Amino acid sequence: MKSMWLFGGILIGLLAYQVYDKWIQEQRAKCLFYRGEKCIVCDTEGAWPIGYRENCPCENKTPYYVEEGLFPAWQCMDKTEQDEELEIPPVSISATACPKHHPLRDILGNCYACNTPTAVRIAHSNKGSVCGRSRYTLPDQLVNKSVLCPPLSDIRDPEICVACGGVVSDGKCLHEGKNHFCKENTDCGENEVCFPLRQIEEKSGVCAKRSEHKWFCSGADGYDLATVQQLCSRLGMHVPALDEIETADEDLSALCSTLDMWTFFAPDGAVWLKSFTEEFLFTREGESDKLGGHTFHALCHTDN
Repeated sequence: MKSMWLFGGILIGLLAYQVYDKWIQEQRAKCLFYRGEKCIVCDTEGAWPIGYRENCPCENKTPYYVEEGLFPAWQCMDKTEQDEELEIPPVSISATACPKHHPLRDILGNCYACNTPTAVRIAHSNKGSVCGRSRYTLPDQLVNKSVLCPPLSDIRDPEICVACGGVVSDGKCLHEGKNHFCKENTDCGENEVCFPLRQIEEKSGVCAKRSEHKWFCSGADGYDLATVQQLCSRLGMHVPALDEIETADEDLSALCSTLDMWTFFAPDGAVWLKSFTEEFLFTREGESDKLGGHTFHALCHTDN
């Protein structure tokens, strides 16, 4: 009889632990991120410093850009009807270590879960290896950006494919096979190019299928003028002039993963591609060598 009671007690204890553990997991899943051992949710009061505007997805909050300080950042703050009178607090950095369940640390000391859907701004020395192949990194000027890997079957960009553990083959990203890494186009087969890799250590490029289109639009961002020029050259293309983009004979909205992006144009500027569909064209000219990073994609046009 005692053994039955003991067994019953153990069973009840195990069930209680499972219920408690499930509750803990659900609570953690609600956290946007941890900061100073505190779970941050949309109802958390006060301002939270964040790396990207997208890290403030709450309907009751508004992201405010803070340009002063060591680097530009954002504050996620309560909405107000008197924005012009709002005093934005300075951006601060948390020194608290990240918990194991939210191990991805951004440049402000905020701690994110590996399955966080939004991009996370991390230090240049932090490749985001704490999350393994579930995330990949892209350059963002002086820092890096950590992005959640999509299913391999959805990836068309060779660099993202390699970073997420896939194999580049005939324009697809596969689970099995072997990547053919390269330094120059001559290292690759017929109808292939050596696609530049910017974030894969000790690998400068991967052989990928040559584009069949007159235009190429990168699936990844994080480009600057130098890396765009390198990519276009490998593809046998060039950085297009503004009027080339305006009169493109292919549907760029079908070739690009998004139009909500910046891209470079020759001889010295960048244009917000989505503005071609709107009333006013939004460009930044005379400063292309200083631009790049988050939301900057590569757009190339064939030389022929």
